[in-house]
Amino acid sequence: ISFAPYFKIPIVRGLLRLFDAVPVPDVRDMKRNASFIMQLPNIVNQSLANGDVMLINPSGHTTTDGSETIGNRQLAYDACKNLPANASAIGIRITGLWGSQWSRYNRDSTPSIVRLLAKAFLQLITLVLFFKGKRHVSIEYIDITADALEWSNLGRHEFNRKLEGFYQAAWPNGVEPP
Repeated sequence: ISFAPYFKIPIVRGLLRLFDAVPVPDVRDMKRNASFIMQLPNIVNQSLANGDVMLINPSGHTTTDGSETIGNRQLAYDACKNLPANASAIGIRITGLWGSQWSRYNRDSTPSIVRLLAKAFLQLITLVLFFKGKRHVSIEYIDITADALEWSNLGRHEFNRKLEGFYQAAWPNGVEPP
């Protein structure tokens, strides 16, 4: 599942198609996209039933303050509520990117993916020639199937709070330091 405008960027579109990503339109434009958005939980449930892998960003956005806020969103809740017996829910917790070029730290909007990819490519090339300071980035893959199934029985709002707690457990006071 990926934000539909990313499919307009040639290189990114190729990568997304390679992974059979589903383009999701901007939910803020409900008048134009309401029918597709209403079908999205069915698409996710059918994909999971078929044994497909689904990658869902429960909050649907890049954090603006260093903490994960899911709020009233429901796609992850719906997916876990209807999780097939042969499926697993894997939580992916990433730390170390807040304050980097990939975050919204001290920015009013999400950075351009095209500019970030171009800059990252240039930085990769310069890393071969020059030593550069490194940022410690940690990516944890944790099987949260049992917890997610239990949380989904508590209702959407409590599920989202528990999921936020999972993401924020790695950070002091629930906020990642820059």
